[in-house]
Amino acid sequence: MNRLLQKFLAERQMEYLTVDGDFNIQETSQGVQRFADIPDEVGEGKDVRDCFPELFGLEDALESVMSGDQTSFDLKGIDRTSDPKSPLYFDIIAMKNEPDEDLSGRLIIFFEDATQQRVNQQKYVQSLNKANLFLATLEATNSYIDKIITSMADALFVTTVSGQIQKVNQAAQDLFGYSAEELITRSISTIITTEDLLRQFSLCDHTPFNHIEVSCRKKTGEKVLVSFSCAVFQTDIHELQNLIYIGRDITDRKRMEAQLKQVNEDLTLSVSKLKERNSEITLLSELSHRLQECRTLKDAYRVIAKQVKPLFPDLVGGVFTIEISQHILEAVAVWGNPLLSQNPTKLRLPPVQNGVGDNLSHTLGKFLHPDSPPAEYYWVPMMTQQETIGLFYLSSLEVGKLTERRQKLAMTVAEHIGLALANLQLRETLKNQSIQDPLTGLYNRRYMEETLEREIDRAARSHQELGIIILDIDHFKRFNDTFGHQAGDAVLQAVGRALKKNIGSGDMACRYGGEELVVMTQGTNLELTRKHAEQLRLVVRSMRVEYDSKFLGCITISLGVACFPKHGKTLQELIQAADAALYRAKASGRDRVIAAEQLSAVQAIS
Repeated sequence: MNRLLQKFLAERQMEYLTVDGDFNIQETSQGVQRFADIPDEVGEGKDVRDCFPELFGLEDALESVMSGDQTSFDLKGIDRTSDPKSPLYFDIIAMKNEPDEDLSGRLIIFFEDATQQRVNQQKYVQSLNKANLFLATLEATNSYIDKIITSMADALFVTTVSGQIQKVNQAAQDLFGYSAEELITRSISTIITTEDLLRQFSLCDHTPFNHIEVSCRKKTGEKVLVSFSCAVFQTDIHELQNLIYIGRDITDRKRMEAQLKQVNEDLTLSVSKLKERNSEITLLSELSHRLQECRTLKDAYRVIAKQVKPLFPDLVGGVFTIEISQHILEAVAVWGNPLLSQNPTKLRLPPVQNGVGDNLSHTLGKFLHPDSPPAEYYWVPMMTQQETIGLFYLSSLEVGKLTERRQKLAMTVAEHIGLALANLQLRETLKNQSIQDPLTGLYNRRYMEETLEREIDRAARSHQELGIIILDIDHFKRFNDTFGHQAGDAVLQAVGRALKKNIGSGDMACRYGGEELVVMTQGTNLELTRKHAEQLRLVVRSMRVEYDSKFLGCITISLGVACFPKHGKTLQELIQAADAALYRAKASGRDRVIAAEQLSAVQAIS
């Protein structure tokens, strides 16, 4: 190839090759391989279509170029990107190789690097799309703002810093009787006649004002008081800064003030009733506060007996919980009758006969008034999520004490008590859930650390030993990568079940983190702990775990063993010792148990 052509191709980032009539490569430039689908296949005598599969199916077009029927053949925009960070696009140009050229072959094929051009095109399209999106957003925003301004019930004026009106809404036109055309470009002083206010609000001051009663003038000359607020609409361009005035006719406000005055007079008449209610609200708030402080149901029962009595000082009452499955009522708090025991008392639910309400009321009345039946009573079920958890009961030996207002108060008190008792019951349930790992069912790390600290202190006081086993599932990442994370979860669950099944009643197993688990054995020396660890290793190795009807393969674990107080006197020291042994077990080939003592010996030898 002559030097001039080489220089031209180099400047255009072009390479070439020539082929004969059978499409076999005759000659290539040095860098043509980087455009090939299989670079190693580019070479003399190789079929060009194997290197550039894009040419398959184009033989007729290429032969037409060879025969001279067609001057050239182009193939644009070929993507040979293997790494998104390093894209490669190129164009193919096929031309007939004239006999007098210093190249062998009937066809010369040029490959021109078009990557930068394609990248620039993509960036241009992206920039254009962003610009169009911005313009569309801006247009939508302007349209939205116009709709808001148009729909406002308050009058709105937008003016320049000098006070020239730029925009008004329909409410302003309706209030002052001008059309928009009559107001645009006129001064705001056409509307606001209080000149001192206009001078006070200057751009230099930048101090907005809110709800100032301003004397204004309508088109008819009529003066009207308007509550105006004004602020500066800030922009980076000084000339584009505007003032925004928003005004409201205060005629309606004056009317509302008159109505409020009447309301205040009515409220004054209700002060005596409110004082009475205020006392009840204060006591109810105190009850709620005390119930929120309770940590157990027993604490709540004591608070109820003490705090509810002042709300109903002249009534006898009680709170009863229900155990429907056992047909039992339990009096957990009673007040108003000094003869009643403050200890929880169980009552059998009466059978349903003429009416469950009558039978129940009779049972409760007889319990709270053993000497004589009450003259009137009222009870409210305490509900939570459509379930009755108890009853709130009030009674009196005199008629007329249980007024409608006191019955409503009883319903409120019952609601507060029911909610508090339900929350305490839920708290006890959640406490149990909070100490377990939801995936494996083992104890979680926080609970393990709290428990191990106590067990280490106990072992130190009683001069006993305590074993710690840290184990790790071998090649756990492979299970996730091969079968998916749900399969990895299945492996963790299977190992967790194996641990729970194969530890002693006083021992504890927990999920320490990820695929790392910890087992504590009480009262075991290093040898017993190591043997226990070996048993666990064999149990796990013998498991057959399937997920989605697929066998997940052999599961093995590596285990590190340490013992209190031999390898540490604190939880951190024991965990570090066992973890170091675990590390050695994994480094030694996995699927084995290494004790902290063995680790020290191995390190000493090495």
